[in-house]
Amino acid sequence: MLVSLLLACDPDAADPAAVPPAFGLPLLQDDQLYAGIARVDITPTITETYTDLDGDAYFEGCLTDPTASRSACVEPFDDVNGNGYFDAVWMGGWGGGGRAARGVHDPLYASALVLALNGEYLALVSLDAVGLLEYRASRMRSRLGAAGFSADRIIVTSDHTHQGPDTVGLWGNLDELITGLNLEYQESLEGAVYDAVYAAATTAVAVTPAQGAVRLTEVDPTYSGVAFGGTNPDDHMLGLVRDGRDPVVVDDQVLTITLDGADGRLATVVSYSAHPEIVGYQNELLGADYVGVMRSVIEAEAGGTAMFVPSAVGGMQSAWDGTLPSVDEAGAPVFDEAGERVFIQGGGYEYARVAGTLIAQAAISAPTDTTPWSELRVRSTPVMLPLTNLGFKVALMTDVLDQPWETLVTDASCPGMGVDVEVIACVATGIWQLQLGPTSFGTVPGELLPELFYGVPDEPALASAAARFGDPRFPHHPVECDGADWGVCREEPTDGLCPCEQMHAAPYTISYDAAVPPLAETLPGPYRAVIGLTNGYIGYVIPEPDYSSFTNAITGIEGNHSEEWYSAGYQMAPAIQAGWMALEE
Repeated sequence: MLVSLLLACDPDAADPAAVPPAFGLPLLQDDQLYAGIARVDITPTITETYTDLDGDAYFEGCLTDPTASRSACVEPFDDVNGNGYFDAVWMGGWGGGGRAARGVHDPLYASALVLALNGEYLALVSLDAVGLLEYRASRMRSRLGAAGFSADRIIVTSDHTHQGPDTVGLWGNLDELITGLNLEYQESLEGAVYDAVYAAATTAVAVTPAQGAVRLTEVDPTYSGVAFGGTNPDDHMLGLVRDGRDPVVVDDQVLTITLDGADGRLATVVSYSAHPEIVGYQNELLGADYVGVMRSVIEAEAGGTAMFVPSAVGGMQSAWDGTLPSVDEAGAPVFDEAGERVFIQGGGYEYARVAGTLIAQAAISAPTDTTPWSELRVRSTPVMLPLTNLGFKVALMTDVLDQPWETLVTDASCPGMGVDVEVIACVATGIWQLQLGPTSFGTVPGELLPELFYGVPDEPALASAAARFGDPRFPHHPVECDGADWGVCREEPTDGLCPCEQMHAAPYTISYDAAVPPLAETLPGPYRAVIGLTNGYIGYVIPEPDYSSFTNAITGIEGNHSEEWYSAGYQMAPAIQAGWMALEE
């Protein structure tokens, strides 16, 4: 059942005490699973656009010069409200910003799934957005909590589409410290999440679940390159992902939960990893990238409402600039006259259609386990994430980001504050563990590198730099780094002839503490996944031993360590690992 509406249920307009606890969810001890799903349109209205004279999809005018009359102001904009300022909808993702939306390709949604079993309940919310910082997600949860739906039972994540509005603040014009935020839109998201959860809870019905997972590296040889045992012409492809950061370790799992009511399919929840960025950076239309296609294909095939939750998207899990086996509009493989598979390369909407269709097909095939749920459980623990990234400090202190400085922790409860000169503040957030019958999820407030969840492959190139040149796991590793010392490269731009921004930890491990397990090992059940960008988003989660201290936005050095530019800091992974282990039974 698809609910796409704005309800007159704003807690500011009614007495919250008049709303039943959990919005009237059937919290019965009857061993019956109940579920409701709702979807609210969050597509912003575009009122002002610009003239893209060079066709590069980036605004190269001046925000205060509508007619581009000044010599430095190349491109004019339509000053609809006559205030002399470009009131753009800045799009999130892709570098330092400057993409102003000029239209809508497909709608953006806030989707909410509410589940209840034997008195336990939760709400899982997914937005078509690049991410939400802890401040905004906390406000959403608090607003629902004030109306009787426990804030500790609300999971708010974002699919990380790079074709939606900037909901973080990084993508206006970071060089000039101009935020990409529209605060009115940010506040509207709070109401949309409230409405979606309310609608889902008040329409909950008895359902029967099914679940399962498939590995894309095992589905079809065309999904991986020859170097990884497949037939894809792009050697960098592994399970439909072109991992951009060495070593190539992918989260190729498509995990699906389906919920069927008396009237048929109610909901399909899909967990998958790759960045929804593959339409590309020269796109000027708002949309959900391949996620929107995936949902449409699933809904057309199976009915009900499809919902996407991101898994370990860090490091970089993306099909961007790769090669995919083409499928037609009906989802059938495309062959040439010689009977060979046809491949499509690059980005764009057709590329996203193919990707979304392939993921949808895997998701539809996955849920073969019809084991009833005997348990629904939600647990959480607080975590402090120390900020050591100076670029984040500048953005926070200049109000570029949607996280007011006063919401950060700057006292002794912030680990390292006042002792470690690199620690500038902490973000107070949390880690959640969800057990949904045989499926369990753990949450992360950022983009997790898959090796932190699944572990490091037991291969020679992971253990020794001398085995890396020419190895498919390390496509960016230069031969000059075979003998490099990672201890030097962590702190310096070169070690002899080795350009250290291309070097990675040797041996490659997920923690300095050998007793720290891959996060998947801390979760129960046969089906396990991470939910990324959850209840706060603060960049990439990088294994501490592989964190480069000299590649950052301040030095301007990037190489194969660009994730450090957009990470809270080297202490982020250890803090998250400690939180997950604290929840382990």
